[in-house]
Amino acid sequence: MIALDPTAEQISLFKSHGAAARIARNDLIALWREEGNRLPGFRYGTSEPRTLLNKTKLKAHPWFKDLSQNAVKSVYADPEDAIARFYSAQNRRRFHGKSRRFAFRADDGVDSVKILGKVLTLPKKMGGAVKTPEPLR
Repeated sequence: MIALDPTAEQISLFKSHGAAARIARNDLIALWREEGNRLPGFRYGTSEPRTLLNKTKLKAHPWFKDLSQNAVKSVYADPEDAIARFYSAQNRRRFHGKSRRFAFRADDGVDSVKILGKVLTLPKKMGGAVKTPEPLR
C-alpha cells in the first residue's frame, strides 16, 4: 500500500473515479436483476454484462467521459464474481451504498504510471503527478 499526499483537485478526481466504480458495479447488478426477472432461468456469461453496461453507461452517466475508462473497466470482475457466487449459493445479490469505499485502477496500461522519488506520475485524467510522503522504490 502506498500513502499519497494529493492536492484538493486530485482528491476530487479520486472520489469521482471511486464513485464511477461504485455506480458501474451497481448498474451491472441492476442489469442482471432486470434480465433475470424477465427471463426465467437466465444466467449471464462473462462478457454479457460488459456489453450491456458499455451500451448504456454514457447515456445514464455522461460525466463518465471526463474520467479514465479504467475506473469503470476495473469493476467488471467484481460483479461477475458476485453473480457466479450467487449461482453457487455462496452469497446474495447486493448493491453497495455511498459509504463503501471503492478502489479503481489508476493506470492506462503498461508504463503509464511512473515513480520518481517522492512523486507518483499517473495519467492526466487520474490527477497527474501525486506526491508521496516518502520516496518509493
